[in-house]
Amino acid sequence: MVQQRLPMTIAVQAEGNDLQLSLVSQGVGLGVVMPKVLESSPFRKQLQILKVKVFSSQQAVWLFHSSHIGSLVPAVQCLRDAVQEHLKGR
Repeated sequence: MVQQRLPMTIAVQAEGNDLQLSLVSQGVGLGVVMPKVLESSPFRKQLQILKVKVFSSQQAVWLFHSSHIGSLVPAVQCLRDAVQEHLKGR
């Protein structure tokens, strides 16, 4: 949207696919979900899929933890390593 110099204001960040698609079905805005989420949504018949020629989605993954995690350090490191390995394979 920015590259096309189109205005975009995020007014609602909905937690949960059902809430997001419910709002979109009411005309509140746009939503981005995986195809399987759309297929299983009770709102699917009220929604329209927009096909765009150029769409680039970038996401960041953050792992936050307290600096005082004590004996949980190995678990946090294991989780971090597993996420990194998974993302490298994509």
